[in-house]
Amino acid sequence: MPTPISPAIAAPKPRAPAPSTSSPIAAPTAPVAGQPTPVTRLEGDRYADAEVIEREGHVDNGQPGLYRQARLVRVTGEKYPLIVARDEVEVSPDGKSKLIKQQAMVADHVMLKLKPGVTDAALLAAIQKLGGTVRKKMPASRIWLIAFPKPTLSTVTTALRELAALPDVTDIVEPDYIVHANATEPSDTAFTSLWGLHNTGQNGGKADADIDAPEAWDYTTGSRSVLVGVIDTGIDHTHPDLAANMWINPNEIAANGLDDDNNGYVDDVRGWDFANNDNNPMDDHLHGTHCAGTIGGVGNNGKGVVGVCWQVSLVGLKFLSSSGSGTISDATEAVAYGTQIGVDMTSNSWGGGGYSLLLKSTIDAAGTANILFIAAAGNESSNSDSEVSYPSGYDSASIIAVAATTRSDVLSYFSNYGAATVDLAAPGSEIYSTAPSGGYATLSGTSMATPHVTGACALLLAHNPTLSPTAVKTALLSSVDPLPALKGLCVSGGRLNAARALQRSSELAVEPIGDFTFSMPSRIGCMNLA
Repeated sequence: MPTPISPAIAAPKPRAPAPSTSSPIAAPTAPVAGQPTPVTRLEGDRYADAEVIEREGHVDNGQPGLYRQARLVRVTGEKYPLIVARDEVEVSPDGKSKLIKQQAMVADHVMLKLKPGVTDAALLAAIQKLGGTVRKKMPASRIWLIAFPKPTLSTVTTALRELAALPDVTDIVEPDYIVHANATEPSDTAFTSLWGLHNTGQNGGKADADIDAPEAWDYTTGSRSVLVGVIDTGIDHTHPDLAANMWINPNEIAANGLDDDNNGYVDDVRGWDFANNDNNPMDDHLHGTHCAGTIGGVGNNGKGVVGVCWQVSLVGLKFLSSSGSGTISDATEAVAYGTQIGVDMTSNSWGGGGYSLLLKSTIDAAGTANILFIAAAGNESSNSDSEVSYPSGYDSASIIAVAATTRSDVLSYFSNYGAATVDLAAPGSEIYSTAPSGGYATLSGTSMATPHVTGACALLLAHNPTLSPTAVKTALLSSVDPLPALKGLCVSGGRLNAARALQRSSELAVEPIGDFTFSMPSRIGCMNLA
C-alpha cells in the first residue's frame, strides 16, 4: 500500500489535522492472530487527532507483527472532510508500534472518466441506479466526481466495483487520493545563502557542489516567453522577488465575470485555485512560493534572492490548501489546465499515494503536447525502484524525477533514490528562497531540488525555444556532474549542472537524437492498484 501524497519537504513531523473530542484509544499491545489491535497516536499519523467515525483492523496472519487498520475520519476545515485512512502498522512482541505505510482517500466520492461517445445523460441515468450523484465535472481533464451519501469504510470500494461494472459507460474509475503539505521555518536573505546556485564552501559546504548557475547565466538569464506551471500550494504573486515574473493570461479580461478564453474557468487571469475553486491562486501555506522563488526569483533587482531563471513566466496552479492537503482529482485537473493554456513545463514538488491511471494519462497527454513534468522523487529515504513513489515513478517519457543533494555533494539523508526511476539529483537540503508576505525561508526536501531542475529546463528553452522535451531531458541527464555518492542511485549518476546542460543543448540542436541515445538504463514504472 503506497504512502500518502505530500509535498516533498523534509520535516520532523507531519502536520496533524485539527484536534477532535473523540475518546482516546488504548495503547497497542502485542498482536494475536485474528484479534484486532486498536492503534493510534503513532508518529507520522496525519489523522491521529481526527474524529473517528468508523474503524476496523486485523492482524495479518501471513505477516506476523503486521497490523492493518482502516478508519473513516472527519477532518474539520478540509475541502472534503470525510476521509478513509488505511494504515499498515508494525507491532513488535513488546507492544511497540511503528506506522510504516499510510494511504488516504476521499470517503464519499470517486473519480470517473467516460468512454468516448457516452453522453452526460447516460452517465446520470447509470449512477442514479447506484444511488450516486454528480459532485463536480472538471472542465480541463473532463473527470467526473461521483458522490455517495452517508459513506462508510466500504463506500469507495463498493463504488469502484459497481461503476467498473458499467463497461458501456465507464472508461476509468479510481479513488481520489489525499495529498498533504508540511510546515517549515523562515531564515535570512543574501545571494551567498544560495549555495545550490553558487557554492564557495560557505557554511561548511564543498566548493562547487552546485549547479553552476553563474556560468549558466553567461548563456542566458531566462525569458518571459517560457511558461512554468507551479502545481503546488499557490504563489504569492505580490512578493517583490516574484511579481515581475508572474504570468498574466493574455486571453482573459480581468474581473468581467466571463470565461473569455472559453476554457471553463471565469476570470482566470493568474491561473487557478483548484483547492478552493476560485481565480486567485495565492499561496496561503508557504511551499509553492518557496519553490517559485528557486525557479524564477527576479534577478538583478537589488533585493532578496535570485532564481535559476532571472526572467520567466510563473503560473500559479494551486491544488494544495492552506492546511497543506489536496486531492489527486485537483492535481489532475491542474495538469490538464496547464496543457490548455500552453505551459512549457510543470514543477511538481509533491508525491506518494496510489497509482492513478487518470493522472498518468493526463501527464502523458501533456507530454504529447511537448510539456515536461518535473517531479520530486520523495522523502522516504527509500529505493523507488522497489517502492515506487508517485507521480515521479510513473513510466512516462515526459517526467524528470529529481533526488536531493546536500551542500557537501552527497545524497540528502531523506531523499528517495533509484537507479531506474530517479533521473538526477539537485540541491535540496537547506535551500533558501521566497516565502509569502514578502518573506524568505529555508526548507529541505526533494521539493527544493525539483525547482532547481525546473529552472534549468526553463533556461534551456529560453536559450533555444526549438528544443523538444526529449532534447531538454537528454541535455540535462547527459551533462550532470558525476558523483561517487550518486553512482547507482539514479539514472544519470550525477547532480544537475545547468551550465553544462546549456552547452550540451547547443550540441543537440545540430545532432539528430532519439529517446536517450546516450548509454543509460531506461526508466521503469510499476502499477500498484489499491
